[in-house]
Amino acid sequence: MSLKLPEEFEQFDVQISLENPLENYEKILQDKLKVDAIMSNDMMARIWKKISTTAQETVWQILFENNSNEEQMEKAAARLLKNLKDDSCFYGPWSYNDWIPKVRDELLRRHMFEFWKNIIVGQELGPAWARDCDLFEDSNDPEPANFYEFNGCKAPWLKDKESEGNKVSTTSTNAIQLKPISLETPLEDYKCNMDIQSATTPEDPNAYNTIFANVRDTIWHLLFKDSKDFIDNESYEKAASLLRQYKKDACLYSPHDYNEWITKGALAYAVEGPVTSAPTGKCRKEKTDKLRKISSLKLPLETCKDSDSKFDSNSSTNTTVLDISNKNEIHKKQDSESNSNSKTNKTVTES
Repeated sequence: MSLKLPEEFEQFDVQISLENPLENYEKILQDKLKVDAIMSNDMMARIWKKISTTAQETVWQILFENNSNEEQMEKAAARLLKNLKDDSCFYGPWSYNDWIPKVRDELLRRHMFEFWKNIIVGQELGPAWARDCDLFEDSNDPEPANFYEFNGCKAPWLKDKESEGNKVSTTSTNAIQLKPISLETPLEDYKCNMDIQSATTPEDPNAYNTIFANVRDTIWHLLFKDSKDFIDNESYEKAASLLRQYKKDACLYSPHDYNEWITKGALAYAVEGPVTSAPTGKCRKEKTDKLRKISSLKLPLETCKDSDSKFDSNSSTNTTVLDISNKNEIHKKQDSESNSNSKTNKTVTES
């Protein structure tokens, strides 16, 4: 027979250590919520709020305030975060849904792209909604998918739909055995894949999506694979040559996707960081050093122009220079070149 719990039952301190966070979390959950007793909904909500708040604080501390064994700690944070999301869907998702966007923004601000892509996006650890929680009913709500629209990522369920829609193109691409784009010879590997693809379905823009996605990932790794160490010259040179060739091909096959990525997506976010957060101290210095290095190599951080593309022109294909060092100087240079061309044309006309 189940017993009714006294009011004193909810008077306790939540202790979750950094060494064994998941074990501590599961034990307190077992002791205070998974009990064979009659518990009012109000008491359950109060207990869950106390436990989940401490769990959120622990995840934050492991990811952003801890300096020991980074890889192991990230794995511990990932396991705890996965359980926290699952339990939030059952006990109450509201606090989690308010908190997880802050985690996303901090991950991206710190260039922790692998954790963002593989854990948050890959395991669908964004806000709870109708897909994973019975407390929501609108399965067509666009907001949950919008959460993942950062750094070139998409909601996993949307990627599944796209894969089904492009099944023929994907099958064709896989059948011709494309090479993985390595960090050692990225440009050579990319050109090889483009040559192979061009020999099979050269007029199908969708057939190139897989290759272009791999190129974008490779450029990330070359430029921002380690936010703590200064990237070597060789990596920057490889990224520069790969980006130039990618832009040239993208202007022919997928200019709109390239323009979105270069101005708002992966590389732009990595270089400029979140719009709402200004780097300070050491973080500011690291970012400034990277911007100077990128600027010195003259990476082609511009969108595809109408003259480069075989697609119809629209507002998304106008030339836009990514602000990597001093946009005013770039614009002055462009104005100077434009004035020079105008004077030349005028002289020819008068002659």
